[in-house]
Parts: sequence; structure tokens; C-alpha cells
Amino acid sequence: MSSFVCHCAWLPVQFSSPSSFNDAVAADQFALIAAASRATRYVLFLSMEYVDGQSPNWHELMFVTSSVLNVAAKEALLHGNPLLDVRILFPKMYPSSFSPTSYPDLHVVFSPSSLAAERLQVQFDINPKRQLANLSSIKFQVLTPIPVHFPPYKGSSDVSSFPRYRHAVAGGTFDHLHAGHKVMLVACALCCSQRLLIGLTSEALLVKKQFAEFLQTFEQREKILREFLNTVRSDIEYDIQVLTDPVGPAGPDPLLEVIVLTVETAAGGEMVNKSRTERRLNQLDVLVIDLVALEGDHFESVAIAQKFSSTDVRKYLATKTGHDIKPLHEKWDRLCQSLAIPTHIAANWWCGRWRFLWQP
Repeated sequence: MSSFVCHCAWLPVQFSSPSSFNDAVAADQFALIAAASRATRYVLFLSMEYVDGQSPNWHELMFVTSSVLNVAAKEALLHGNPLLDVRILFPKMYPSSFSPTSYPDLHVVFSPSSLAAERLQVQFDINPKRQLANLSSIKFQVLTPIPVHFPPYKGSSDVSSFPRYRHAVAGGTFDHLHAGHKVMLVACALCCSQRLLIGLTSEALLVKKQFAEFLQTFEQREKILREFLNTVRSDIEYDIQVLTDPVGPAGPDPLLEVIVLTVETAAGGEMVNKSRTERRLNQLDVLVIDLVALEGDHFESVAIAQKFSSTDVRKYLATKTGHDIKPLHEKWDRLCQSLAIPTHIAANWWCGRWRFLWQP
């Protein structure tokens, strides 16, 4: 396994319109995404832009988003780094909390050539602005592309514009965010204009999960959700509430207009709307996100995002320890209790330490 270039990096990605998704531009960009995913240890920001100035429709954007996140996840996994945090943004379409001039932990900007690196420096004036903000300078690293197979865009009869809702809702555990989660969250953030309500599963409902000792705390999952969503777009409200039953906050909220589900959870829409009928509230539209299954010589029929789940991440972490950590966890809890450290702080420290130590 080759060494990592950096802990945190940014790669600007440029595609032509999805209708010409199989052209050389797409091949070059996926090769750069693969190389960046292998070279980054912790966090990789991918900013998506269209070089021909055309705006994608909803189906096209979700296809490209899913393809990019899945290719990045696959390359990181094959490189022995399944915990790589890939974040995606659309700088010419939506404001983002991420900027290369102000993100404090950014170490490297990846580019395909020295000329491209020079253009980025001129365009963003990155290091001078970072110095003014008392932030460390970043390096510009030229990547050696790694050719990969990527899914062909077959077109769609769905050429609709973006869904236009003000208030949307989604729910889930969102433990150890993986590519499948992120595809859904991008859809959630982009389908509404004012507020996204997320029901986040309470810890009490997760005690019987496999490898439960490696579950992230509610506070950790909420923090990571906000960071990812604000990277996608930062101009709407993210209202994250505790989910203690299958319906959760989607039932009583009178402002909601749409619920976002995956193919696997689509039946949940009926349950939510039944609850809203009983409360004499409006029925929610159901927006189903079908995670793209990647095809090709190196892909299974099901996308890697669906094959490497949150449970797989926890299993990976358990395997990395090489032993049962429950006794150690119990000792940690007793120590924190004796020092009067609040339970949620102790849990956050515990999870943060093992994730940092056991990532490659």
C-alpha cells in the first residue's frame, strides 16, 4: 500500500454535460477522483462544475453525484481506507461552508497538471488569503490519474427540473456516513429551499445493532451530518431532531411537503402519511432516490455504497482492534464517571480516539 499524500485535500472536478458523460472529459475526471481518493487519508472535498455551462436536470445531477461518490468510495476501500470522508459541493449552483481559502485543516489542492495548479492559485488567490487569516499555506499537488471504469449514462425519460419544495424531511441512523448515505443527503439538501428536517435515530433504538460498541454517539452523528450538509449547500436550515419511533417528527410537522426515501425504505412513506391523515395534516409527496448501481469489469451489480454499509464499517473497526474492546470501554466509562465527566462528552472522546487511531 502506498503512503498517503495528505490528511485533507480538495479536488475541483469538471464534467461536460451528462448527455456526453462517456467522453474523454469524464474519463479524465474519474481517473483524478480515483487518484485523489487513494492519496487522501481523512477528508476529501470534491467540487463539481460543468465546463460547458449547461445546468443538469435532476436525474442527471443525481446520476453524476452517485457515480462520483461511489467511485471515490470504491477506490478508498480498495486502498484499505474505508473511513475516508468524501464531501461534495456545487460551487456554481449553491453556497457552501467549504472554501479553500478559509478551511483550516486543508493541506493540499490536487490538480491534473502544473498549469492547472497555477490557474487555481490565480483564480482563488488561496495562500495569500490564508495567510491573512493566519492559516497555514497549502501545497498544490499534481496527480497521476488512475484509470477506472465508470457507469455509462444511458439517458432517462425523466428530464424534469429539480423538485421545488420549501420543507422536506428524511430520517435514518446515519452512523459512519458512507456513499449511499451521502447520495441521499445530497438529494435531500437540493430538493428544498428553506428547511430540511432530519429524524436522527436515538441511541436507545440502536443497542441491539451489530458491533454496537463502535456506533457513533447521537452528538457525533448530528455533527457529521451538519458538516456534510453544509458543505453541499449552506443557505437552508438543517433541523435535526431525535427519532424515537418509525414516524418521528415527520408525523406532526404541519409545514412539511415531501419525504425523501430510498428504494429500500419507500414503504415508510405510507406509514408517515397514515399518521399525518390521523392528525388531519397534508399528505407528503414521496421522493424516492434510487442509488445508482455501477456496472463494468470491476463493479458488482449493486453499488459499492450499498455493499459496504455502516455495519461493515463497525465490523472493520472491530477487526482492526484485534480484540474485544468491551472491557476497555467499561473501564473508560467508570473512569469518566469517577471524574464526573458528562456521559455524552465521555462517549464523544471514546469514539473520536478509536476512529483516529484505527484509521490507516
